[in-house]
Amino acid sequence: MLRVIPHKNIDKVLWDHALNQSELPLPYCYSWYLDIACPDWDAITDDNYAAIAPLPFRKKAGIRYVYQPFFTQQFGLFVRGGIQINKEAIQNEYLSILKNYAPFVTLQLNTLTSPEVFTATSYRSRTTYQLNLKNVYHSITSSYNENLKRNLKKYKGACEIKTNKQPDNLIQLFRSAKGHGIKELRDTDYTRLSRLIEEAVIHKYGMVWEAWISNRCIAAAFILYNHQFVINLFNASDAEGRTYQAMSVLFDHIINHFSGSERTLDFEGSDIPGVAAYYRSFGASPKTYWNITFNQLPWHLRLLKKLKDGT
Repeated sequence: MLRVIPHKNIDKVLWDHALNQSELPLPYCYSWYLDIACPDWDAITDDNYAAIAPLPFRKKAGIRYVYQPFFTQQFGLFVRGGIQINKEAIQNEYLSILKNYAPFVTLQLNTLTSPEVFTATSYRSRTTYQLNLKNVYHSITSSYNENLKRNLKKYKGACEIKTNKQPDNLIQLFRSAKGHGIKELRDTDYTRLSRLIEEAVIHKYGMVWEAWISNRCIAAAFILYNHQFVINLFNASDAEGRTYQAMSVLFDHIINHFSGSERTLDFEGSDIPGVAAYYRSFGASPKTYWNITFNQLPWHLRLLKKLKDGT
């Protein structure tokens, strides 16, 4: 039977073991990662940690709400492999706990979630693109589209690829190229991202890959990985990087590095047609995950939220 466990009582050794044993061990759900990405989080689990789900929360005006933290894409239930379980029943139990935990919930549930359980819930599908890396590099690149192959042939030799344990170049690139247009990301979020990258490097679960030309970093990506997933968690490129197709060169290098490893590369997007087409050019396939919302706020708070959201 699932229940909520307060953060202070979570056995994080059992938590991380359960995640590693699950069918979908997304590395941003490790306890050390969650402790940085969302310092206030509780757990939904049972006595044996056979199924786990993170509960990130904040409080506003004294009211607790559940949200999807930056630098994570999919939460929901993670069930240990080899356990006989009624998946629909346990998903319904999970959703029932969510509704009772906070009056407002907005979360993104993982690709193994069945949409049939979303009765009386506001939900919409979202898309990520994934590429199986179990084959050798040359077999994987045979599925690249022709335009990508031409660009790589033209620019691959122009970029020097480096790894970096520090986040500074990546974050500076992003803030210069995109940061002004993304008002939701504040200084504290960039500080949190820096800590996530540094901690991932310490745990040997992450690295920053960079593309350089003429002693200057023109593109970079933070790749988070474990035994099953390679995740394109955060990336940036400047104008020169776009000219030299540096991000394509970076992704190709990363694919080469992890090829033949029984892992899956998750590009982490996208519902934007142009971005989706770009990820498809590597031979990636779409996978559906789910954004759900419960709103049980009092009517006057619902009205204030609608006015704030402009809806």
